Amino acid sequence: MTKLQRLFVVLFCPAYLLSNAAQEGGANPLSSVKRIFVMDNFGQKADSSALRKDLVNDLKKSKLFEVVESANQADAVLTGTADVYVKSYFSLNPRAGVNPNRGEPIYGGSFSVELKDKTGETIWSYLSTSRSGTTDPSRDLAKDVVKHLVNGSQKADKK
Repeated sequence: MTKLQRLFVVLFCPAYLLSNAAQEGGANPLSSVKRIFVMDNFGQKADSSALRKDLVNDLKKSKLFEVVESANQADAVLTGTADVYVKSYFSLNPRAGVNPNRGEPIYGGSFSVELKDKTGETIWSYLSTSRSGTTDPSRDLAKDVVKHLVNGSQKADKK
């Protein structure tokens, strides 16, 4: 490559450089994470304790990660912000309308997570949104986050 070609690549094709570095064996820090500490609070709108409980249970079921009791014992810390809200109410009675007293709540929500290493640098992040019409949003959001974390870790191990 000539100097002019290199200058063009550096200025106009940073994605090319990043993909080249990854192909040449750039280390993926997610592959070194085996012990995770899950933070206690995921926001004030969501039921944080149920979300954390579901997240910890799913991480343990994956058998790829060990959930530890403190950040000092962990390779990485999982933090995030969740927002769960009532979208509407469902009833089999068409005359019930959207009255909370006459129907079952249908939830919506999102869960934005970051996995940070010991230095506080983000090594993985994901935004999960609840599927349409869920009645157990914390369960669905936790399951989705763990599924993508496991997939990311398995891809990192293959490289």
